[in-house]
Amino acid sequence: MTRLAFQRNTNNTVDIGKLFYRFPIGKKFRVHVDAIGGRFNMNVSDNFNRLFAKRISGAISRFGRFNPIYAQGARGAGVTVVYNINKSVSLSLGYLARDPENPTESNGFFNGSNAGLAQLDIRPSDRLRFGVTYVRSYYPKRKLFVSAATGSRRANAPFGNLVPTSADHLGIQGSWRALNNFTVSGWTGWSFADAEKSVGLVKEGDEATIFNWAVTLGFTDLGKQGSLLGFVIGNPPKVTDTDNGPDDDDTAWHLEGFYRYQINDNISINPGVLVVINPEHDEDNDTITVGIIRMIFLF
Repeated sequence: MTRLAFQRNTNNTVDIGKLFYRFPIGKKFRVHVDAIGGRFNMNVSDNFNRLFAKRISGAISRFGRFNPIYAQGARGAGVTVVYNINKSVSLSLGYLARDPENPTESNGFFNGSNAGLAQLDIRPSDRLRFGVTYVRSYYPKRKLFVSAATGSRRANAPFGNLVPTSADHLGIQGSWRALNNFTVSGWTGWSFADAEKSVGLVKEGDEATIFNWAVTLGFTDLGKQGSLLGFVIGNPPKVTDTDNGPDDDDTAWHLEGFYRYQINDNISINPGVLVVINPEHDEDNDTITVGIIRMIFLF
C-alpha cells in the first residue's frame, strides 16, 4: 500500500522500458501495438486522472495515479485500438499479455497473465469527461495481480498465490476541470474474482469481491507555471466478500499530498507525504507515513 509510483526493481540491470508502434487509420482510428512495456493507462483515449497519471511527474504513490483497473496486463505485449465515434464519444478496445515470450502452460500470449479491456469515454464538454471501463483478466499461480499491487495482499491474491484466478473488473471514472487551474477527478472500482482450480480449502468456482475508490484534487501553475499541488484520498483495494476465506475486516485509508515545483523547463523538485491508516485493512496495524523528496529531470 506504500508502493511509490516510480518504484521498480530491475536487479541492477538495464532493460527496455517500453517499445511500441502507434499509428492512425483514417481520422477516427488509432492503433497502439506494444512489444514491451504495454500499459492500458497510456493506450486508451483517457485515464481520467491526467495530472496524476505520469509515473515520474504525477502522484507519488502507485495507487494515486489512476484506477488500478488500468494496470491490468501492465508491462505486457499486445494491441489497443481507439475509435473516436464523434467529438464527444470514444471507444477503446485492447489486449495485453504480461509474459508473451515463453509459450508454456502458464506463460505465453494467451496462457499466461493477460487482460482484455473495453472502455467507453463520454466528453459532454471541454471541462467534463467520464467513462466506464471493463477488463477481463487471468493470472496463473504465483503470478497473482488482481488489485495491481495497490491494495492488501488478500486483495491481490484473494484465494492465495497458488490458485489460478480470473477476474472481471469494472471501473467508473470521471474528471472535472472546475477552474482553469483546478481539477477534481475520481474513480470507483470493483473486481469480481473467481478461483480457476481447487487447491486446499479453496474450491474451483469460489468467488471474491474487491472494492476501491479515490478522489484527487489538482491545482496547476500554483506558484509558478508548470507546477502542481496535488491531494489524494481513498480506500485501496479491499476484499469485501469471499467464499472459503477471510475478508478484509477493517478499512485502510490512503492520504497523499505533494507539490511539484517547476524550477525551469527541465528540472523540478517534488516533496510529498503519503499516509496509510489501518494498513492491510487492519486497525491493529500502526499508521504508516512516508515522506519523499524527488528531483525530476526531463530532457
